[in-house]
Amino acid sequence: MSLPAPEILQLQIGKALRRLRKRRGLTSVEVARRLGMKRSSSGQICRWERGACSPRFDAVWRYVDAVGASLSELVGELVPTKASPRLMEIADELEKLAGEAPRRSRPGRLRARR
Repeated sequence: MSLPAPEILQLQIGKALRRLRKRRGLTSVEVARRLGMKRSSSGQICRWERGACSPRFDAVWRYVDAVGASLSELVGELVPTKASPRLMEIADELEKLAGEAPRRSRPGRLRARR
């Protein structure tokens, strides 16, 4: 099984982020606010969701948390559970590790890599 090209993966992650947000009835402005970003930064959220640019992993993690989802849920959006149960286990382990890691007291500025 070959891995998808980075551009395709970027687009798939963006679509999955958008589905998570919409399923919870949130706007990109609300997500930006929850992430500690300015209202004008909601455009950055839209660029991530369209796959126009890639957010850093920590930004994806914070986005998922801001919409009240889990990393496992995001992975489930990307890969059918039957296709990769091991991937779901890894996502669960990452979430456990993140829960043990100290959180920053103030939300930092999130930037996407282009």
